[in-house]
Amino acid sequence: MSKKSCLISSVIALVIVIIIVACGLVCMLLSKVVSDYDFDASRVAEEKVIEKGGDDKIAIIKIEGTIMDTDTSSSLLGTSYASSQQIIKYLNYVIEDDSIKGVILSIDSPGGDVYATDIVYNKVEEVQSYGKKVVTLMKNTAASGGYYIAAGTDKIVASPITITGSIGVRADVQSLDGLYEKLGIETRTFTNSGGNYKTGEGYFDDNPDGEEDEILQTIIDEYFDRFVNIVSEGRGMEKDELLEYADGRIFSGTQAKEKGLIDDLGGYELALESVESLAGISNATVVEYQENNFWTSLAGYVSNVVNPTASVIKLIDPTPGVKLKYLYTK
Repeated sequence: MSKKSCLISSVIALVIVIIIVACGLVCMLLSKVVSDYDFDASRVAEEKVIEKGGDDKIAIIKIEGTIMDTDTSSSLLGTSYASSQQIIKYLNYVIEDDSIKGVILSIDSPGGDVYATDIVYNKVEEVQSYGKKVVTLMKNTAASGGYYIAAGTDKIVASPITITGSIGVRADVQSLDGLYEKLGIETRTFTNSGGNYKTGEGYFDDNPDGEEDEILQTIIDEYFDRFVNIVSEGRGMEKDELLEYADGRIFSGTQAKEKGLIDDLGGYELALESVESLAGISNATVVEYQENNFWTSLAGYVSNVVNPTASVIKLIDPTPGVKLKYLYTK
């Protein structure tokens, strides 16, 4: 690469960093301005009636987007999530409302963070422990963590063209060293004596099978084993049979039905009919929860209109550390 090309690349990288930092400062300023605001008071979840029926109710709870352990579904930095905290809050409403006899989990998600996915799965199990039936309605995508959550529900309905499966775990480890080098930024790290694995440098050395890589691999394999056990138990499948295609591959809805990963092909009407049948009710009132939160709306507006880096930030995660995910990416 010529010196001129290197200079242009460095300038472009510097401009991107400056824009990101500037947007971050704007977000920090907004946070400071509203620091005394009672956010919890603004987050009022309302029960919206979708179909009016009898006294018994079925709740629709949506899991849309990447599943993350966050308390909001959008941020000022241009990202949008399936908020595990919000989903759990809605599932708690289901537990507390005796008139709700069942739930339709409407999933359109490629999965997400391992922890966030697991706590949603555990909360769904808790809902079921109260005798409430849970049916999954898979939409466009219900893969990896999306399937992880669905696997333990009482029934799974998907479209023939749903993308599902992707049973597996991935770990993303990112380094900004190359960018820092171009910008002339140098970092020197000190650790405690004997802290050989503290910095994570072994992930980027020339040995892909080094000790540090092996340590991470054991954790990934442990989480994968949990995923497989959840699917095996939830779907009533032999683990050996499941392992034949639990290699991260995806399936269409039709293929998933052939493999026993889902129960039926259909849409909303079939999911509603299924959950009513399982709950032993009919003509239920169908409801869903919606949160009227000014600040979430503002965040969505800023991310899409004001923040010019929104589309870039959605593709990268600049925060340090290993990110373990039940996530399918195209």
